[in-house]
Amino acid sequence: MTTRAHWDIPVPSYAWFESRGGISSSGVAQDMRKWVSLEFQRQLAAAHPWGDRLEGAFFRGHDWDSSNTFSEFLPELGPNSCVDPMDLSTAFGYRRWYAQLSQPGAALHELLDVGLTGAPDFVKQQYPNQTYEKPVSLPEHAKHKYLLHLDGTTASNRLIKLLTLGSVVLKQDSIHEEYFYRHLKPWVHYVPFSRDRCSAQNLSAAVNWLRAHDAEARAIAEAGQRAARELLGTEATACYWQRLLSAYAALQAFDPSGLSEKADFKPFRKGAGLKQDAEKKGWR
Repeated sequence: MTTRAHWDIPVPSYAWFESRGGISSSGVAQDMRKWVSLEFQRQLAAAHPWGDRLEGAFFRGHDWDSSNTFSEFLPELGPNSCVDPMDLSTAFGYRRWYAQLSQPGAALHELLDVGLTGAPDFVKQQYPNQTYEKPVSLPEHAKHKYLLHLDGTTASNRLIKLLTLGSVVLKQDSIHEEYFYRHLKPWVHYVPFSRDRCSAQNLSAAVNWLRAHDAEARAIAEAGQRAARELLGTEATACYWQRLLSAYAALQAFDPSGLSEKADFKPFRKGAGLKQDAEKKGWR
């Protein structure tokens, strides 16, 4: 991943080759190469017709605090009036907060369905009364019209997966970017909501808008799914790699394969040999 503050060239992650989900999904089986196929997406639409999908914004994931890395100071994010300026760069548990707001009797219970599937040990000690939900496989996420994408400690790589499901992805603003983010357009492929730890009105307004504009919501869901199928499949990703490496190679004024043959690399020998090598090089 990269950020808007860097000139990095991000490359695709290993999402297509994972057979099991990460810690957030506790090893639930997954098959990204299947999920981006037209056949699978048609089967998913038949199993979960748009009109039958639930209207609470859905999320299941690990209880990671979101690392702000000074992103709260970005001018486009606006003020966080409830936060002391000295604390703006500290991490904040958006996932935990939204889980609390979605509990029965809480402010956003009718709009959110947010559950935590686990937490690091130090977080469990800090919040001993927190309850945890069972992980939900990705295809089961398609039971819901609206799916939340929230950062973990950095970017959450589930965005590429959520887009395959034919539901609207509600993406929280983030400084972190994966390689395909710049191909996506807000209100075309996903619905954005701002990063605000002082009020959840940004999220509730987005969900209420979607509920009041069902035809537009469905169009956004279909556009996001189509983008995932056309831009994020294995063939498209291989094309991205090929073009990236070709362009990068054209900028090199040397032959990397030739240099690798001339590289002065000798593996350390075991036992006494390691000590002799170190002494020869003057290491202590």
